[in-house]
Amino acid sequence: MNPEPQLQAVPSPYEGLKLRIFDHLALGMFWLGQNFLWGAFVGSAQTRHVQIMHPINPAQVLWVPGVIGGLAALVIPLVGGPLSDRCTAKIGRRKPFLIYGSVASCLCLLLMAWAFAANNLWLYFFAMFLLQIPTNFALAAYSGIIPDVVPMNQRGAASGSMALLGIVGTMAGLFTSAQLVERNMHGVLFLTLGSVYSISCLFSAFGVRENRLRGPVPKLNLGKYIRSLWIDPKKYPDFAWVWITRALVMMGFYLITGATLQFYFQDVLGSQKPVADSTGLAILAFTIAAISGVIGGRFSDQHGRKPFVIVASIGIGATAIAFLLCRNLSQAYIVGAFFGLAYGIYTSVDWALGADVMPDKSSAAKDMAVWHIAQALPQQIASIVVSVVLSNFLGPMVELNGMDTQKYTLPAYIILFVSAAICFFLGGLLVRKVRGVA
Repeated sequence: MNPEPQLQAVPSPYEGLKLRIFDHLALGMFWLGQNFLWGAFVGSAQTRHVQIMHPINPAQVLWVPGVIGGLAALVIPLVGGPLSDRCTAKIGRRKPFLIYGSVASCLCLLLMAWAFAANNLWLYFFAMFLLQIPTNFALAAYSGIIPDVVPMNQRGAASGSMALLGIVGTMAGLFTSAQLVERNMHGVLFLTLGSVYSISCLFSAFGVRENRLRGPVPKLNLGKYIRSLWIDPKKYPDFAWVWITRALVMMGFYLITGATLQFYFQDVLGSQKPVADSTGLAILAFTIAAISGVIGGRFSDQHGRKPFVIVASIGIGATAIAFLLCRNLSQAYIVGAFFGLAYGIYTSVDWALGADVMPDKSSAAKDMAVWHIAQALPQQIASIVVSVVLSNFLGPMVELNGMDTQKYTLPAYIILFVSAAICFFLGGLLVRKVRGVA
């Protein structure tokens, strides 16, 4: 009786080669598009759209897109990951998913645009949920590319380049959405999002060299696969600790970004243009993060990952506390600059550290999908926490730019920012538990 075939690791086409600038660009372009798309929504578009469709206490329903989006981000990568691990397409096992994502996402964005134009909040949320399906299938496959093709001694540099392009995408998405939302050019916004995301997916799909998976491929045994999702912390303690620390940092991040930051500018700092001003701070922070990210990623190849993660996480936590002391825009921008410095270092090293402690290179996308849960699950939890906290500290309705707007009171922001700081501090301190890598 022939033994069941085992899933084999695909040889890297870059082994023994130094990655060129074009290679780094091709590896990171998908991440640019992904961050452009969701940076635009999470940064200002989603919050503003909900304010328009649900002006009274918008925080009461802002948990919905976070939860449904997080649900798709939890489940879809766990399906797309093993499917891409087994894909035997001639162009490679990851690329077909990027091509599919580029097409299907455009259709979902068209539905979102129609729902918003019709002032149908719940159809808008449903369309956003649908959008999460192709983008997360693409992300699941993409997560396996760096472990697949990048030699370990260049992963820090590749992760830093990817972080740089991701930050550029986030900044561009934030800026574009803020400008178009302020001008009520919502149709143009949806068209731009679809175009940039599709071009980025296709650039990575056709720019990355990827070897084809050959030989017999084992059938996906559902029961065995579900059991494999549990990566035993006793057997793989480093993976478990990296997962936990990433989850804590992401929880802190989602507690204070997006709607929280926009409302904070409006309610505490007294901004008359909270979308534009909070976006300006984010762009400043991400500009600095782009620089520190590239430097941090390359230095981590030489000096180890953990010291950079520890320092960066604690630094981010300190800025979360500092935000509470700000009482004008200038102070907030100064704190935002330090946030960007620390956040850039964290993001550049985080992905490389996850790839280093991955349990099984032959199932890279599946294991990275499990690792990605550490980002998706906190997003769900944080969206509920933010909604509950803000909704329990209501201020008066005020007129802002000709529109009635709900205000929230200072105690809500104290709770959210202090909670975020605790998450950042714990995430940094617990990285010391990782023993197998420096």
